[in-house]
Amino acid sequence: MKIDQYLTRKTLLFVMTILSLPTVVQAQLLFLTNNGAITITGYSGIATTLNIPSSTNGYSVTSIAGAAFEGVGTLTNITIPGSVTNIGTMAFESTGLTSLSLGNGVVSIGTSAFSATKLTSLTIPNSVTSIGSLAFDACFGLTNVTFGTGLTNIGFSAFGETALISLTLPNGLTSVSSNAFQQGLKLASVTIPNSVVSIEAFAFIGCPLTNVVIGTNVTSIGFGAFDSCSKLPAITIPNSVTSIGPDAFDSCYMLTNVVMSGKRQLEFGSDDN
Repeated sequence: MKIDQYLTRKTLLFVMTILSLPTVVQAQLLFLTNNGAITITGYSGIATTLNIPSSTNGYSVTSIAGAAFEGVGTLTNITIPGSVTNIGTMAFESTGLTSLSLGNGVVSIGTSAFSATKLTSLTIPNSVTSIGSLAFDACFGLTNVTFGTGLTNIGFSAFGETALISLTLPNGLTSVSSNAFQQGLKLASVTIPNSVVSIEAFAFIGCPLTNVVIGTNVTSIGFGAFDSCSKLPAITIPNSVTSIGPDAFDSCYMLTNVVMSGKRQLEFGSDDN
């Protein structure tokens, strides 16, 4: 065989081998294909900025698997396309992220998906209906979140130990989950919409709240919901509230004014056995 024929054959074999590998796309993204949809499963690059493609090999990128980018400290900026509907458990946990752009197709954000990252600001698109437990927990620099209109569920400690300053929850949310905003380092103001019917246990425990507006359809305030909100000077309990759990306002040392108007059957919880 002539040398040029040999080299040509070897080159073709190399190209065919590269093209046949289904698990690597640009920017060292690893993926799986299932039923015509692609799930990003990992990342082996060192880039600081990454735009996840909306499609590759002719298939749409629809989800990011659990722990796909976990612990990638070099990654600071990421854009997730509108084709992605689901972000899995711990997908970006403990990364170096300071900037995040979520596409308007994302529906669910999984447990611990962005916990312990360096995000400072966040916009949740209208498409998102669920934010999982611990999703943004321990994002100590996160000072601002804008919630989309589609959100109905925020999980346990989803925004625990953040630096949020002011919080307006979206109308459509049905409950404030247990520990959802616990130990907010700077959280001074909260507006809870009329769609919310329950504020669950320890939802705002330890937050330096000075202003709280509770929606007019809340029926229950859970165990320790505002415990240790030591800067809260006043609270108005709407007529809709029928149950206040034990220690709901415990250690609120500045609380001197509680307004509870209207006729109601109000039950105060007890922590006695």
